[in-house]
Amino acid sequence: MRVCLNFIFLDAPMMGGYLMDFYIQREREKALLKVTQAYRPSVPLDFIYKQFAFDSIKECMDFLEKVGVIFTRDRLSIDCKESAPILQQAQRKNKAAWAQ
Repeated sequence: MRVCLNFIFLDAPMMGGYLMDFYIQREREKALLKVTQAYRPSVPLDFIYKQFAFDSIKECMDFLEKVGVIFTRDRLSIDCKESAPILQQAQRKNKAAWAQ
């Protein structure tokens, strides 16, 4: 699914990329939760950077820090076991906010 989102976001026809800017953050958060649930014990940052269609590593790191993921000691990977519960809680809060 993420590869599909990456492809659609980067190669959207005409003004489609601008429309996707409105919901790409939400989709990245949902995808990150799925990745942390599927990949254990960790997932490399370069995988997230490439699959989630970030423009730069800095943008990727800013996003990951904003959503509250836990990094491994070398800061080159995400600690999936520690990050998944944080992302689940954040997604529950976001669902409640979107429902209102």
